[in-house]
Amino acid sequence: MSQAVAVEQVTEAAERAVAAFQLGPHSLELISHYTNTVFHLATAHGRYVVRVHRAAGRTRDQVAGEVAWLDALAQETDIRVPSVRRTPSGEAVVSTSIAGDDKDVPVTILERVPGQQVQTKDKNARHFEELGRLGAKLHQHAQAWCPAKKREVDRPTYKADSVLNGGVTGPVAAVLGPKADVVNEALSLLRDRLAETEAKLGAAHDSFGLIHCDLSFGNVLFGEQGAVPVDFDDCGFGYYLHDFAVPLAGAYQEPRFEERYDAFLGGYRQVLPLAADLLVHLPVFLGLRSAQLILDYAGPNPWPEGILDQQRTRLQPALADSMQPSKWQR
Repeated sequence: MSQAVAVEQVTEAAERAVAAFQLGPHSLELISHYTNTVFHLATAHGRYVVRVHRAAGRTRDQVAGEVAWLDALAQETDIRVPSVRRTPSGEAVVSTSIAGDDKDVPVTILERVPGQQVQTKDKNARHFEELGRLGAKLHQHAQAWCPAKKREVDRPTYKADSVLNGGVTGPVAAVLGPKADVVNEALSLLRDRLAETEAKLGAAHDSFGLIHCDLSFGNVLFGEQGAVPVDFDDCGFGYYLHDFAVPLAGAYQEPRFEERYDAFLGGYRQVLPLAADLLVHLPVFLGLRSAQLILDYAGPNPWPEGILDQQRTRLQPALADSMQPSKWQR
């Protein structure tokens, strides 16, 4: 199926799902068509984002788990998150079919919140401080959220045996051929070091829990309300350091990284205490972020140059830094 045809078919499916929300006359405009397909929805009631959750294995129950956390954050914290639109019967997640696909896909509609993405050239320490503060607020809520409700949340778990399992070698080799050996060797080493780190950290309340998992600058808007997270599609259970690594990964190995690292930690500590000893494990999670991007680049739309660049400029340095733990303590 060509990309153009796929977009047309997903758009038709999105239109059927939107009809269930009974928002009246509207227009759909494509925002992105990658793992998920996302549209801007304009109606007389307001502006929204329609998400067709096409990620492999993503179920209606898992999307409902994401919605449950969004609702809880909106009701129980001062974090500005997109509000969830519901059908007249109260459903936040509806299912629709895509022509040529034998499985229904979940669809959600979220409020389009004000704010702007920060471009790479404009990032500064203040933005990292705000991201640190936001991450801490998310973790603070995750730690306090009613355990009974958390048990109802069906979301992925991000650990060595789930992210870096035995299926890593094949996808990378399929894209890179003979060049895959050095990448797969690094991924294997990372898997071992991540497993060692997990054994040391355990699943303590203050280090492991519900995380955003993709708190990158592409998924956070900045404006009068500070840092606003807008994409919880990857949220799940993992180590809080994972949420440190994602926003810091883009600045890693770049000028002014130390300044931005300190700013992020400063923002985090405005909300939650943070033991310096915990930070010695951060390089392993920087490596995990790089590995996730490598596997993404080896996915349905392969990007060989992206795989090799991540391995060279992010994954290998992170593995080296994981052997220098004192460098990361603050």
